[in-house]
Amino acid sequence: MKVVDMFGSSLPVCAIGYSCLDELVLHQKNGMIFKDEIELAEQLLKLVNTKTGPILLEQFRMHIEKHFLASRWAENWKLNTGPLVKKLGKAPNVSVIVKLLILALLLFGSLFIKL
Repeated sequence: MKVVDMFGSSLPVCAIGYSCLDELVLHQKNGMIFKDEIELAEQLLKLVNTKTGPILLEQFRMHIEKHFLASRWAENWKLNTGPLVKKLGKAPNVSVIVKLLILALLLFGSLFIKL
């Protein structure tokens, strides 16, 4: 499952580190980042086999809900995409096909907008 899908379900992640991962996963805030299978095993054991594991998972979940889920699709549409669609509808000299293509891109993109 992708990180965004998991965050959308309020699930913290353990993810392998790669460039730009830190745009989503903040180590020890909304999940954990590992570099190899040994580090992943250590993280999983810490999360499921220690007294602090459930506390960490709850802290990660709360961070996801506060920072990742704070702005839902409808709110993002109202604040970002909706006004653009209204402007597009009033745009002179733009063909219907171009307007439909732009609208499709806006709809797709609005699913990933995060304020």
